[in-house]
Amino acid sequence: MFYLKAKTVIYASHILNLDKLTQNTNQHWHNWEIIVYCKSYQLNKNGLVVDPDKITNIIKDLDHSNINLKIENPTVENIAKYIAEQIPECYKVKIIETPNKSITYCKEDIAF
Repeated sequence: MFYLKAKTVIYASHILNLDKLTQNTNQHWHNWEIIVYCKSYQLNKNGLVVDPDKITNIIKDLDHSNINLKIENPTVENIAKYIAEQIPECYKVKIIETPNKSITYCKEDIAF
């Protein structure tokens, strides 16, 4: 089994659709650190776990954007799930939203 870990930082805004009003229900921006974990039993024809452009294009599409235009109710949890579902080889996504808050989404029940 081959494992890949790819880390990227993006800057983007979102507005949360919550059942209560908080400061986060207004449009606000974050520097999100996104870590994508992929795995494969076999390497692709180029000798890679996954085409790096696939990861880059999905994440960079969110960079400097209003994520609400791409993901419904873009909580950090929903953003992590969205990214993981776009990459078949991906089994886990971790997003660090602030120094005190991060989320990890796993497609499988694995220890992290």
